[in-house]
Parts: sequence; C-alpha cells; structure tokens
Amino acid sequence: MLEFFKTFYIDLAFGLSFPLTGAIQSLCIPFLLVGFERSRRYALRVLVSVPCVWLALVLLSSLWYMIFGMSGMAYHVYVVYPVLLAAYSVVASDRRPLVRVINSCIGACTFAVHVRLGEAIGIVIRNATGSDLYGVSLGLLAFMALADIVIVNVFSLNDEKKVRGVSAATIAAVSVLSIGVQMFNIPSAEYGGFIIFVNFSLWAIVLFSYYMMYLIIHSQNVNTALLVEKRAAENDLRLMRVSEENVRRIREIRHDIKNLLSALRVLLEEKKYDEALRLFGSMERDLMGSGALALTDCGNAIVSAVVNAEMRKAADAGVTIDARIAVPRELPFPENDICSLLSNLLDNAVEATAACAAEARKPVELEIKSVGTALLVRVRNVYDDSRTESEVLSLRTTKDAEMHGYGTKIVGKIANRYCGAVKYDASCGRFTADVMLQVPTGGG
Repeated sequence: MLEFFKTFYIDLAFGLSFPLTGAIQSLCIPFLLVGFERSRRYALRVLVSVPCVWLALVLLSSLWYMIFGMSGMAYHVYVVYPVLLAAYSVVASDRRPLVRVINSCIGACTFAVHVRLGEAIGIVIRNATGSDLYGVSLGLLAFMALADIVIVNVFSLNDEKKVRGVSAATIAAVSVLSIGVQMFNIPSAEYGGFIIFVNFSLWAIVLFSYYMMYLIIHSQNVNTALLVEKRAAENDLRLMRVSEENVRRIREIRHDIKNLLSALRVLLEEKKYDEALRLFGSMERDLMGSGALALTDCGNAIVSAVVNAEMRKAADAGVTIDARIAVPRELPFPENDICSLLSNLLDNAVEATAACAAEARKPVELEIKSVGTALLVRVRNVYDDSRTESEVLSLRTTKDAEMHGYGTKIVGKIANRYCGAVKYDASCGRFTADVMLQVPTGGG
C-alpha cells in the first residue's frame, strides 16, 4: 500500500489527475447510494463516508497494483470501482436492494467510460494545442458524476412501489456492455473524435435507459393507484346508495310496526284473538323473517349505510361487527371520504378475522365518536396467531398483490386531507387502527 501511495499520490506517476479523479469518484459514491436529505445527520453521514470510501479505494487499488503491477493499472477501474460500489451498497446504502444494483451499475459505467473518454479528449487536445489540459478531463468527470447524482435522486426509483428484477437486469446489462467496450476501445490520435462520440453516447444511453425505465415504472404505479382509487370510489358510492336505501326502508318499517302494534292492541282489547294472531303472524313473516330489524341506525345516514353494508359482508364471511357509534346527524366531511375510510378499515379487519380459526374469532370492534373538534375512528380485530406482530404491522393481507398497500394509502390520504393522523398497533393478539380527522373550521 505504501509503495502504491508513493507511486501515484506522491510521485504522481499518472499525473495529478489520478488522485483527483479518485477523490471525485469517492465523493460521488455516497450520493449515488444514499438518499439525499436536508439535515445535519445526512451531512455528517457524507462527511464520514467520503474519507472511508477514499481509503477503501486506495486499499483496493494498492492490492490490484501489488498483484498486476503497473501494466494492470490501465484496467483497474473496471474491477476496483464495481467492487467498491458493490461493497458500499451492501454496507452503507439505504436504498432498496434492486435500486442499489441499478445505481451501482450506473456509477460503475460512468467511472469506466470516463477513463477512455478522458484519454481520447486528452489526445485530441494535445494534438490541437501541444499541451495536456487535465482540467478538461476532470471537469468532464465532475459533470458526468453530477449528472448521475441528479438523475438518480430527482427520479428516484427508491420511491416507486414496483421495481422489477428485469429493470435492474436491463441497466446492469447495458452497463456491463459499456464497460466491456472500454477494454477494447484504446484511444488513438487517428480515431480520437470517434472514440469520444462512442463513449459519450454509451454513457448517455445508460442514463436515458434509466430515465425511460423510471417513466415506465412511475406511470404504471400512478395508473395502478388511480385505478384502485377509482374502483374503490365506485364501490363505495354503490355501497352507500344501496345502504342508504336499506336505512330508509328500516325507518319505514319502524313506522309500519308502530301502526301495526296499535292495531294489535285494539284487537286484543276487543278480544279478537284470531285476528290478532293473524296480524302477528303477518308481522313475523314480513318483518322479523327478513332480518331487516337487525340493521344499525346511528342517526347519520352515511355512517349507518356503510356500517350496515359492512356488517352484511362480514356476516357472509362468518364475522360479526360490534359497533359503538356516537356521531352527529351531519358530518362536515364528503360522503365518499367517509365511505372509503370506513370500508377500507372494516374490510381489512374482517379479512384478518376471517383468516383465524373459527374458535379464535372475536367480533370486530368499531368505535366512532366526536371528541372536541376531531372525529375519532377505532377498529380492532384479532389476527391469526401464526403471524408475528411485525408481519401484521406490515399491513399485508391476502388481497391481490397488485392492489396491496393502496387501501392503507387511501386511509392515510384521507387523514392527511383533514390534518389528521393514522396509528396502527399490534399487541396481545389484536390489531388496532386509530384514525383521527380534524373537523374543518372553515375560513380561507
């Protein structure tokens, strides 16, 4: 290591550009593989990472030099930098695994392409001016590295839900091809301009491939989310209309019962027992047999509609819902938001309860109440004891994997829309979802 350091950092065997290039590349690696933040913690992390990366670069390069000597230094960038990027991505990166692979490949491609690109530019400049302008090559490296950092952070795949292995494989293949071309692409005075064009084009192709992949993945995610929300809104609206009709019907039934009971009382007072029995039998067939009287009416038509519909769906799954609701007749929230909020919470609770053994099932507990200027919704349910608390809190259900996560995102969006909050907890075999919505106070 000491011999390597003396040769290239003190005696400057490859000139000043060699240590400066290593410094620039060491500075870039953390920005490629760690998400950018405006915080002291992030700044401290970078300040610590850069010297560590540079030291690792020197150690790996000195090992390469010790094995292959001076003749091997022309190719060390094609091995040392990919290894360094891979090691950093495993040890220190906060990106998702596939994103680490993609970003590492982009960095390795840029560093490799720059070597031949810098050499070709140097030859062209030397032939034109008779001098070596190392600053041009270093400036080009800084520009290329900065472009990489901006692209992978502004269009971050780490924020996208669906990043497939084929995406990482595509970028990896393009990067490997670009690196491979460099090993047989020796700059010369005769073909300097062509080599500059080829290498710059290879680098641009890698970044363009990344950007196109980002657009495709981002569009798919947005379209899927919109489709899920559209379907949820359509289902919720349909559910609300059907359930509103049920609530209206039960109120009519209650009115009819009152009239029928009055008639029954008159018949009994007049000792017309046969007519009273026939009337009672008619009531039993028409009302009690239909199960309509089991519906919940909390006074708020929308809440009652959703809860009654969810109770019916839960009953089909062998689950009961115990509802305790104390809300005003009118709520200052749009009907579709109330529908989406309650239906998503109750659907997940019923599904988790239905997945339990029959003897372990307990009623899903629903509590809705107004407290001050806030509306509080709490849903509690048991869950399969074979699942750990961390698995339950991951909010994964047996739903279609394409739709996974969007129900909870919708709940979160509704809470954020009304300056509220969502809290999930799993303990003692029960999962609890607490949602708080701030009642709008009006004004500008």
